[in-house]
Amino acid sequence: FIAAFNGRNVFFTDHGVVHHFYKVEPSQYDLIKAGKIENPYSYKEWEALNKEIAEGTYEGEINKPKSEQYRIDMEFPGADLSQPIGEDVQLAKFNYFHPNYDDGISNVNNFKAVRYQNAYPGIDLIFYFEGNSMKYDFEVSPGADISQIKILYIGHQNIVIDEAGNAVVKILP
Repeated sequence: FIAAFNGRNVFFTDHGVVHHFYKVEPSQYDLIKAGKIENPYSYKEWEALNKEIAEGTYEGEINKPKSEQYRIDMEFPGADLSQPIGEDVQLAKFNYFHPNYDDGISNVNNFKAVRYQNAYPGIDLIFYFEGNSMKYDFEVSPGADISQIKILYIGHQNIVIDEAGNAVVKILP
């Protein structure tokens, strides 16, 4: 399963969950063209710059967008994550181009939650979407051993618990 929202892709795998964060800022050229920032060039300079960019001969940085990306992996040591299940089918469907399928892949279901049944014996791991946030819970059956639950974050700088009891993960840039 894959989720894409708010500048991140989330991949639900049989090894854990990969959070891929990305941020793309428009180039200075795009900001000038959109009127978001003042054009510092004279009319002649701007026309020459536009011509070079259109011809593909411009070698400067003004038309290069700025981007950064990073990832955090969440692994669950000892868990069986081999059987994720989509829950709560949404109305929206997705279509994907795929080079191995002439007509692509169409009408792919969209789910509100992904459940790993029996990630640990008697314990399900559920990732779900609430507003613009992704959250996760462990559903523990009576008698299940919660000491089995372990979460390993890879790619973080610091983890602290806030006043509300939430784990706040600082990401390496």
